[in-house]
Amino acid sequence: MKKENEKNFALGTTALVIVLIIAALIFLFFNFKSVLAFLGKIVHILEPIIVGSVMAYIIHPFYTMVYKFFVKQFNKNIKLEDLGKVPVNKDGLSKGLAVTASVLVWFIIITGLIVLVIPELYDSLNKFITNANSYKSSLNYVITNFPIESFKAQLSSFLDTVYTSFDTVLEKYVLPNISELLPNLYKGVQNILSIVFNIFIGIVVMIYVLLKKDKIKPTLIRFIYAMFDKDVADHIMTEFRYAHQVFTNFFAGKVLDSLIILLISYVVLSICKVRYSLLLSVIIGVTNIVPFFGPIIGGGIGLILVSLVTFNEIVATGQGNALPILYFAIFVLILQQFDGNVLGPKILSDTTGVDSFYVLLATILFGGLFGFVGMIVAVPLWAVLSRLMDEYLISRLKKKDMPTDRDSYK
Repeated sequence: MKKENEKNFALGTTALVIVLIIAALIFLFFNFKSVLAFLGKIVHILEPIIVGSVMAYIIHPFYTMVYKFFVKQFNKNIKLEDLGKVPVNKDGLSKGLAVTASVLVWFIIITGLIVLVIPELYDSLNKFITNANSYKSSLNYVITNFPIESFKAQLSSFLDTVYTSFDTVLEKYVLPNISELLPNLYKGVQNILSIVFNIFIGIVVMIYVLLKKDKIKPTLIRFIYAMFDKDVADHIMTEFRYAHQVFTNFFAGKVLDSLIILLISYVVLSICKVRYSLLLSVIIGVTNIVPFFGPIIGGGIGLILVSLVTFNEIVATGQGNALPILYFAIFVLILQQFDGNVLGPKILSDTTGVDSFYVLLATILFGGLFGFVGMIVAVPLWAVLSRLMDEYLISRLKKKDMPTDRDSYK
């Protein structure tokens, strides 16, 4: 009787769980937008925590290196495998100095980008707006003096189309809706202030994460082993270690690759005496972190800035030509080919093992879902998800006593 009651209780519990799951799925189906909005609000609230955690993760290799250096300085005879036995006072001092160095690095990076980008971008846009009325005659002057005769008629026709389209957009859409620009401007200022706030709080969070990581890590691992069977928990930890390795190797390689591209750009553009060579190099280097589309975005932004500067000089002096624009476009094209076929593969090697087609697919997919950040993490994230999917498929095929290699299914 007791066994029968236990059996009935188990069946009843199972039925209840199934009903609750079905109810939850139905609720989610009919309230998907509301649930998505709620989750978006939660993510928005947690943005400073997410930003700080990501900053801590990125800077962690540098933090560890500095920490080990100071530990060795304060404890001459200690071995690196005995770091956990360092006296608390000296260990705390080493951590404090390592955290200070990490914050300083982020401060230099953020401040450097702001100092480099904003003033020069403002200067270029200000000149563009000031000389806007003179650009039509300047462009016609450029076309008249264009070195390739066969393209003059096509360029002239193209610019006439651009002028007509611009006037149409201005008259039909911009001027009638000019009253809406102020709210959008206010929203833009709010977004900028939100970014500044997230970065500031993120730095504070980063400090706590770096200082408390020795307590946070064991807590998370203990939670995993408490919630899952040992075999499952071991598998989860293996996957976490693999994901950490893939992300670390990918971003370390990408950052090194982008720094080299930045330096090459700066040297070549400086030798060619291109205006704003440092700003252009920073844009090309930073956007290069994004797989596939990054070089296109960086080259496009750089081409626009070079065009602005060139046209500004033509308007100011009444002479000159569009050759700097052509030279910059050729340089970017050569640089992209060098990075894509020589430098990138040499540095990154087979870090993720993701085929070039899936790099494109992952970048489009995660970029569409999560924006610019999604494009940056697309490749390593795809590598991790592909590994999980592959392991699942292999386990299913083994249960069916079927071959697991791909060649068997050609």
